[in-house]
Amino acid sequence: MMRVRLVDTIEAVDSASWDSLGGDPLSTHAVLRAVERAALPGVELRYATVEDADGRLAGAAPLARIAIDGERLTHGLFRWFIHAARTVRPGFLRTTLSLCGTPLSVGNPPVRIAPHAHAAAVLSALARAMVEHAKPGEAPWLVFKEFGLSDRPAAEAAFGNAHTGWLLAPSEPNAVLPIEWSSYEAYLASLRSDYRYKIRKAARQFARAGCEVSVAPLAAYDSDLHRLYEAVLDRAAVQLERLTPAFFVELGKALGDRAWLLQFHCAGRVIGWVAMLLDGERAYDLFHGIDYRENVRCALYFNQLAEVIRCAIERGVRQLSLGQSTETSKARFGARPVPLWIALRHRRRAVTRGMRAGRHILFPTKQVPTRRVFREAG
Repeated sequence: MMRVRLVDTIEAVDSASWDSLGGDPLSTHAVLRAVERAALPGVELRYATVEDADGRLAGAAPLARIAIDGERLTHGLFRWFIHAARTVRPGFLRTTLSLCGTPLSVGNPPVRIAPHAHAAAVLSALARAMVEHAKPGEAPWLVFKEFGLSDRPAAEAAFGNAHTGWLLAPSEPNAVLPIEWSSYEAYLASLRSDYRYKIRKAARQFARAGCEVSVAPLAAYDSDLHRLYEAVLDRAAVQLERLTPAFFVELGKALGDRAWLLQFHCAGRVIGWVAMLLDGERAYDLFHGIDYRENVRCALYFNQLAEVIRCAIERGVRQLSLGQSTETSKARFGARPVPLWIALRHRRRAVTRGMRAGRHILFPTKQVPTRRVFREAG
C-alpha cells in the first residue's frame, strides 16, 4: 500500500531525494522553489511524496489550488456551452481547481516517479490523497496534467476505468521538432522551397525594419518585458496561470545558464522576447512576449519561431519542444503535434459521470493540419 505525505513548502522536502526520482526539468526542487517564492496570484501550493510498502520514495508531485475561469481552459463545444450558461449564471465555472503538476502551461508531466515504482499505483495514491486530504472548502475540480504518449498506459490504468471516478481526456497537443541538422542553413536547405521562401522573406522583412536579436539571462527579466508577456496572455485561447515578473527572475536564478531570453530589438527598444530552457539534449520554448503593434510590420512571431529553431540547432540539442497552442504556425516549420491528456473529476461524481457521457462532444481531440514541409520524409 502506498503512503502519501503532504507538506506546505518545498523546503520541507530534501532536494536530492526529490530530484533523484527523475522527471521533467520544470518539476525539479529548484524550479518549484522558484514558483513558490514568486507567490503567483490565485495559486496555493502543497507538495506530495509517495512511499511504497518498503518505505522507499516512489513518487513526488506539486499540488496547486488555482482560481480559474473555466471558459479560458476549454475549447470547442464545451467553451460554447459555458459561454451560453453565463447568459443565465454569470459566475458559471468561475471556480477553483486542485491541480497535480507544476502550475505552468508548458505541457509538462504531473508527477515525478521512481524507475522502480509502479507508475499507475503512484498515480492512484496521489488521486486518493487529493480527495481524502482536502482542506475545508477545497476546490471542487481535481485535475492531473499532462500525460504524454509514454505516460498514457499508466494513466489509463489509474484513471481509464469509470469506477475510479476520474475521466481521461485530450488536452492541447505539444509541438515538437526533432533536430537533425548541423546548422541552421542545413535546416533551411531541407525545407521545400515554398516554406523556405516564407522563412527567408520574414527574415528580410525583420531586417528591413531595422530589427535584431540578442541573448540575455532569464534572471534579467523586468517589468518592461512583462508587459509584452501580458499582451500575449490576454490573447491566449487557453489560459491557466498568470505569471509575475518575480516568477521569471526566480526561475532564471534557479536554472542559471540553462535558461535565457532571446530578445528582439527595434530602434533601441525590445519589441519581443522568448524564454528558452536547455535540458540535456532537449530545448524548450517556454514563454513569449510580443508587441502586437510591431508584429505585422516585422513578422515578429514568425521570426521568433525561426530564431528559436536556429538557437536550438546551434546549442546542439536533439529535440525542440515548441509548446502548446499556435499549432498551425509551428507546423509550417516542420513541428509535429504530440498528443497530451489530462485526468479530471469533480468532487460530485454525478458531474463527472455527465462529462464522461458527453466526453467526445465536450473534449474533442484537437485536429492539427498535417503539412509536407521537408523535401524528403525523415
